[in-house]
Amino acid sequence: PRDYNFDVVRRPAQMVNVEDLATSIQISGGTYTFSRSTLASGSVASQTEGNAKAQLEYDYAMIDANTDFIAGFAVYSKKMRNNLPFLESTLSLDLRNDYYRGENSAFQTILASEATTSTQSNAGQNKAEAIMQEIGTLAGLDFVSNGVVLTPADYFSILTIEKSTGAGYGLPLGWTFDGGVLRVMGSPVFMATWVPADKYYVGDWSRVRKIVTEGFSFAVSEDDSDNFRKNNITARVEAQVTLTVEQPTALRYGDFTTA
Repeated sequence: PRDYNFDVVRRPAQMVNVEDLATSIQISGGTYTFSRSTLASGSVASQTEGNAKAQLEYDYAMIDANTDFIAGFAVYSKKMRNNLPFLESTLSLDLRNDYYRGENSAFQTILASEATTSTQSNAGQNKAEAIMQEIGTLAGLDFVSNGVVLTPADYFSILTIEKSTGAGYGLPLGWTFDGGVLRVMGSPVFMATWVPADKYYVGDWSRVRKIVTEGFSFAVSEDDSDNFRKNNITARVEAQVTLTVEQPTALRYGDFTTA
């Protein structure tokens, strides 16, 4: 005799997805184009009587972000479906979670290449101080950080910084817990397992866009390949998306080990 628990023990989803931090934009085609302006030369200045005013020159770059499919599928038998009533509902959740693992991995590659790579030296300071220095650098560029993303190991490392040797633990200056959310200078701190070891992001995430041509979809079909002859079923997940950092100077990608 057996008693079955149909609440399948599954792997957890990642704690935060890149799309939770970025702003999503729906487009009708496969390419999203935006313009980015920079001051090429000159500056506004006081005019000397009788002389020409200061001339400013701007450059406007057209940036393309091309969407592509991120996808995966699983195949199972009709007999398996009929014998395991929990299969399809559980499989849809597993496929969804693994889709977002794939999307986060793809988006991490884009973030690392498009964000501004920090060159600040973190030697001689702890991780909390390094993050605050990055926030200060952004403020000097007129950007306000609205999100810090760390690995779980670095997140908890910050929480275990001693006030001084043997003096016990306490949140560093400027760091608080607000409603269960860790914040630094008011900016929420997120744990993300898609961030590489010792790396971090600090920045204004409103300048990061997820571009969507086709949103996430889950579909099941018996007509894939030779499923009809083999009594198999195919389940797939996919979306046609990409990510772009519209203003690279608004997002900093740092390394705690940088000397």
